[in-house]
Amino acid sequence: MDDQFIHLLANPYHIRKDKVIKNNIGNELFSVIRRKYPNYTVNDYYHKDILLKLENILFVKTLESTLDDIIETIECNSLNNPFNEL
Repeated sequence: MDDQFIHLLANPYHIRKDKVIKNNIGNELFSVIRRKYPNYTVNDYYHKDILLKLENILFVKTLESTLDDIIETIECNSLNNPFNEL
């Protein structure tokens, strides 16, 4: 037998990489959703759709917030520096 193979058999701390479930940010997000809303079940089949809708909501809310900030800045500047009419 190959020496490396024997070492792997004898090493009790060796973990097979293909058996380890990789925890990514998406899994963490759905874990939080499951804890926040325990009455609902989140099927793995719909993860893509849920993430897409969440991204769209975040995009719209970010755009609205940015526009609100711009409008507020313009209003504040116009109050501080009124135009002089001729």
